[in-house]
Amino acid sequence: MLQPGKYRTRMLLAATLIAGGVSLALYPTIGMSSSPDGDDTKNPIKISYSLPDDLNNSDAPHATLQQAAAFAWNQFIALNWPALANNTNKQPRDKPDPNQPFGDPQYKDPLVWHTFRGKVEIFPEDNRAGLEKGAASDYGYDDAPSYKYAEADVTTPSGPTPWINLDENSQIGLNKIYAGVVSSESRDKYSQILFMAKANRNEYKYITENSWWDPRKLQIFKRTADFVNLTKRDPIAGSTDCDGTRDQKYPGVKCVSLPIDTIEIKAAWRRLTPDEMKSGRFYTTLARHYTSQDDGTHIKAVDEVMGLVGLHIIRKTKSAPYFIYTTFEQADNITDANGNAIEDEDGNYRSVLKNVTPMTPNVISNNAGPGTTQTFAPPKSYPAGPNKQLYYQNIQSQNAPDKNHGLLDGGIILVNKRINDIPDEIIYANKQAHDAIRSYAAPRNFKSPPVWLYYKLINVQHVPLGDKISGIDRFPRSTYYQANSVIETDYNLQRFSGEFDDFRAKKFTISDFTKNGNDLKNVSHSGKSVNMGGCMGCHGNAQAAGSGFSFIFLDAPVKAPEWDTKSLNSSKFSRFINYPARP
Repeated sequence: MLQPGKYRTRMLLAATLIAGGVSLALYPTIGMSSSPDGDDTKNPIKISYSLPDDLNNSDAPHATLQQAAAFAWNQFIALNWPALANNTNKQPRDKPDPNQPFGDPQYKDPLVWHTFRGKVEIFPEDNRAGLEKGAASDYGYDDAPSYKYAEADVTTPSGPTPWINLDENSQIGLNKIYAGVVSSESRDKYSQILFMAKANRNEYKYITENSWWDPRKLQIFKRTADFVNLTKRDPIAGSTDCDGTRDQKYPGVKCVSLPIDTIEIKAAWRRLTPDEMKSGRFYTTLARHYTSQDDGTHIKAVDEVMGLVGLHIIRKTKSAPYFIYTTFEQADNITDANGNAIEDEDGNYRSVLKNVTPMTPNVISNNAGPGTTQTFAPPKSYPAGPNKQLYYQNIQSQNAPDKNHGLLDGGIILVNKRINDIPDEIIYANKQAHDAIRSYAAPRNFKSPPVWLYYKLINVQHVPLGDKISGIDRFPRSTYYQANSVIETDYNLQRFSGEFDDFRAKKFTISDFTKNGNDLKNVSHSGKSVNMGGCMGCHGNAQAAGSGFSFIFLDAPVKAPEWDTKSLNSSKFSRFINYPARP
């Protein structure tokens, strides 16, 4: 029997990393779904096309979870406002159209975040053409969307290019995920959830003006990693001079530090059932995805209407140079065997769940210790089929180049509920946001309710949290292990902390210890380092690798799209070759 301390759970008492040092802080008490401080005016959620300023008057480390939730919703609303740019004009990207209302179901053109550049538009193998357009035009940032892959033979449809380009088919290579409500056939490609990544003008300009779209032959990551390791912080935002420091190993090499208000987006999309299409509960738009009948020799782009099911937004602010991580989902992602959503639109359980494990089979981790590797208790069996539930299939070892990836791979794994419940502060913020959207829509006489009533905030990470005991996880704490049910579904993504053992070698076990048995730290800020969990902890590994918390930069350039059925064991177009091996 596993010892109680071996179970991965979340922590309540955490060290809050602030400018100048580490202090011990207690999270706000988890209570009922009512305003924790009794005054909504302190944390207002506004229907506005303007992005909110930095959190808590540029003091993100001292913000409450309620303040962070209001910030997340205000940012979500601004980024989902109708955009100025569309396929029939030459208006600038990233800009809202103030003459359009928010949430009108009749509106069919792109939203603000849709007009951000896709990752292949920022990180092609060669963007000298963009550089030559000059700084006055932001290096061609506002050109129409175009997805060109240097190492792939891609046939594209006629007609306008969609703003949504789904060129990722998995959860960073660990697993593929499916919606059983679409098809009860296991691993049916028509029920597969697909992914995309984008970044805004600030990131594109910084990358292009420095000719960093293809960093493979540069040493900027190594130089920056050395800087972070030495100073326990990032260089000044938007700079490249390593804050005037010198490194004898990398003379003349620049450092990476993305500008303030850099925003990166990751989104999950899938096909909808006819009933879902008619329900008005899913935001839908034309999306491009990729197929291949000959293992990628020839790839076909397919444009098809899909529904948005998950949205990650990360933003670098003055007081949060480690980025603020917010994650949203469509309301009906997690369903029971009959296809009924187990949570309501705000995040409350619809009924009491008795004796329900988060996954079937129940996934039990035996955590890594000093000198030992994480293992999982072997399940007695796997489900014969998905019924109508959300489920995932991990990379399968029988065909893997390295047969020791460490994940459970004997069959599909059903999602019954979240490992970490949505905090009540977040549930209340969802109710507050939905009420604000209803009040805004009422006098505008929309033909149907705004679709954003059926999306909910799952959590916010606005400060690195420390005081984690390596290898042991204290009583569950959702904010530390922030995860999205359709973007981080695998157990190790929902309970991430520390670092993967060796991502490049497809060893997907995780550890809170270095190879010599010391406590591992993954996020550095203000001269201190901590072992952070969830989204921020994962991106902290990109900070340690030298790419300024950005995985799309670390993984650049984008050489080819991942077609829907591409095997996770394929050696073609391997990703994250710069991901750091556990030290």
